[in-house]
Amino acid sequence: MKKLLFLLLSISTLSFAQPKPVKIFISVDMEGIGGIGTPAMVSSSGKDYATGRKLMTEEVNTVVKAIFQTGPATILVNDSHGDMQNLLHTELDPRVEYIQSNIKPLGMVQGLDASFDGVIFIGYHAMAGAENGFLAHTGSGVVKGLWLNGTEVGEGGLNTFFAGSIGVPVILTKW
Repeated sequence: MKKLLFLLLSISTLSFAQPKPVKIFISVDMEGIGGIGTPAMVSSSGKDYATGRKLMTEEVNTVVKAIFQTGPATILVNDSHGDMQNLLHTELDPRVEYIQSNIKPLGMVQGLDASFDGVIFIGYHAMAGAENGFLAHTGSGVVKGLWLNGTEVGEGGLNTFFAGSIGVPVILTKW
């Protein structure tokens, strides 16, 4: 709840500071989605994968609804889990633009550029090797460690670094 309140305050500040609609990029992974509790929920061959997809879609829609409650917005949602075709696109808020498929040169941040006012990372997970990290991994799972400027990071850290390098602030992370 505190994170959602922070999101609303951050976005409302952005929207008051600009005469145009706020432009938000959302990258959504699956392992860190609320309610995900087993590997079977995040694997397309898992018996509970349909439930995982539903939870993932509902969480994105909750964040999108909060953004639109603060005012006009343009939102791009990037499916960033596995084959990157997990969100139930027919159940996504119709006001968002949605990109999917794993043919993306920038993967989890495909479509993010300096024109965005902020980026949101939803459903991210612990990095490879994180002690007690639920479904902890980095990238496809074969990466055993990733370092930026001497600091070990996971997917969230890598994508935060990219966003910062193009001047887009991270306004919410849920991992």
